Amino acid sequence: MTVIHLGDEQIPVSQSPTKLLGFQTWGFDWNELSFDVGGERGPDKTSLELARRVAANFEPFVMAANEYLSAMVSLERFNATLPWIAQGFEFGIYREDSFTEFEVCLVIDGDTYGLWHVRFRDVGPPVGFWPVAFSRQQH
Repeated sequence: MTVIHLGDEQIPVSQSPTKLLGFQTWGFDWNELSFDVGGERGPDKTSLELARRVAANFEPFVMAANEYLSAMVSLERFNATLPWIAQGFEFGIYREDSFTEFEVCLVIDGDTYGLWHVRFRDVGPPVGFWPVAFSRQQH
């Protein structure tokens, strides 16, 4: 079994098919969030290492995703209330995904069955990861 190290903890990484898409992924849970790695091109160690780095300091990405969505989405249309709540992170789910991109998956109270995604991309120094796109799926 593969494990990753987060602080002093060893977190087991399971290999399982993604529920909706049927892809093979590696996954782990950290702080009540799911981290899914892999997809159309399969799981890989580069994306798993990015997932480990993001999991070790995930709060700034959740905050940035909230700020990004708040600037782009009119909450009145959904009768929703802030904040968006992180459900998990996805790394390399689609074949065209770069090894330097990932998505934060969020929900918001008032948007029944809505799942929001904010894509982050490493835009290089000094900025690092930056939100570059968002989407919404109805589940």
